[in-house]
Amino acid sequence: MKLSTNSLNAQLYCWFYGQRSRNLPSNLCPYFWKLVLAWILVIPYGIFTLPSILLFELFSKDYKNGDKKTGERFAISLAIYIGLFLLLCMISAITTMFITLHHGTLFGEIWAAGILIWVVIIAVSIFFGIKALIEYIKDGRKVYDENGYRIYSKTKEKKPRIIIEFIKAKYNSYCPKIDWTNNK
Repeated sequence: MKLSTNSLNAQLYCWFYGQRSRNLPSNLCPYFWKLVLAWILVIPYGIFTLPSILLFELFSKDYKNGDKKTGERFAISLAIYIGLFLLLCMISAITTMFITLHHGTLFGEIWAAGILIWVVIIAVSIFFGIKALIEYIKDGRKVYDENGYRIYSKTKEKKPRIIIEFIKAKYNSYCPKIDWTNNK
């Protein structure tokens, strides 16, 4: 079975487990189950490690996918979250003192109205952003010629699907070898 190291699954595997693409497994069965676990945990893991992801993967010029291990990301993110929690505690203590001093005054009412206005602006912006994204996706799937007629593309060459191949392998009681290619 031939798979590409540039596929989304291979890149997720490398990122999630902190490996380079040259260290990908050569057997489908362990690769499949580790990939299933990665797909299940990618959202909570990504949310929790977002600070370290931003720190290393966006701001480091020499960072490559798989350089940082899972434990390193967790430790750095945990330290950042503890710092943010302490900062939030300090800010809430200061604002609580500030709000209670101005409770019932004109300044306190203006402050509350300002927060309400910002919440409405953010909600409306999110709504129109999602609407524009849906229209962009719908228009991007259609191809038109210069006269405005829709062009139907030719069928693409079928690539091996990991789930289908794994089901076939389990049904026939074998685990295929993976040959990794570097094409896109």
